[in-house]
Amino acid sequence: MKVSIVVFSPSGNTLRVASMLREKLRERSAEVQLLDLTRRADIFGVARPQTLLEELLDEHDLLCIGGPVYAHHLHYNVLRLIDSLPRPGGTFGRLAVPFITYGTISSGVSLREAAAALRRSGRITPFAMKVEAFHCMSRLLSLKVGEGLPDERSLPIVEDLAKRIVTFRKETDLGGSPRSFDYQNRASKMKARVLFRERLWQRRIYPALALDETKCRRCATCVAVCPVQRLKVSDGALDIAGKPGCIHCGQCIAACARGAISFKADLAKWDELLALAAAGKGLMPSHEAPKSAVYPLRASLEQQETQA
Repeated sequence: MKVSIVVFSPSGNTLRVASMLREKLRERSAEVQLLDLTRRADIFGVARPQTLLEELLDEHDLLCIGGPVYAHHLHYNVLRLIDSLPRPGGTFGRLAVPFITYGTISSGVSLREAAAALRRSGRITPFAMKVEAFHCMSRLLSLKVGEGLPDERSLPIVEDLAKRIVTFRKETDLGGSPRSFDYQNRASKMKARVLFRERLWQRRIYPALALDETKCRRCATCVAVCPVQRLKVSDGALDIAGKPGCIHCGQCIAACARGAISFKADLAKWDELLALAAAGKGLMPSHEAPKSAVYPLRASLEQQETQA
């Protein structure tokens, strides 16, 4: 079997899972391409990178596509990549498997969104996977949520997906529709659709980036780590107001050794909100169970032990 894995991974969590999946598939004699599109200016600098994706993708029987969850949704850049995929046919198979990483609070409606988008692209989605990961924004706060994840504790879930992929029996195993990945309760789905609207949060709620020019040395370390390559050093100055829009991943802030970049925000307030969520309280309570899984769910001792 030939598998292509496409990934967008601002913090590196989803890429780590993609690398685990590649190794588990190779152990089962699959041919695997891992295509990391993070920090590709040629991808995020154009409206629809369909032609480029067609050139980059190897021949495959099955496509895996992975990305992070932001505010209970699959990140819009991953949905945009799915919308830009070349239609299946010829050297590109119809089977597609989405996988996501999320910062332990809630995976939201991300897998259903991914399956629906893949269906619109002409693909069939038999499985999907979610993996608990470190909440990348908690690097800037006092509470570190999911620290160290994903790690070896994630391997049984990834191995389960790899096994399902290589033992797939065409129509007899088919059963994954968008509804198969609709595991949230009604209240959670309503919050995701009405309250947690990523584009709106980006424009109105998420804090803007701020630059302290007295600390900046124009070393371009922040430019190198920006997942969508929107930062640049121009005419001896750092420009943090570029396009596409900031995705609020905090990578540039974490990378700057001099603390020249920050969010214009009351971090104590964000700290309080995250602590409440992690405790299962507040506006964004965490009640996700199981934390990591392959869908459609199937009872197995291995998974039960992993989630215990």
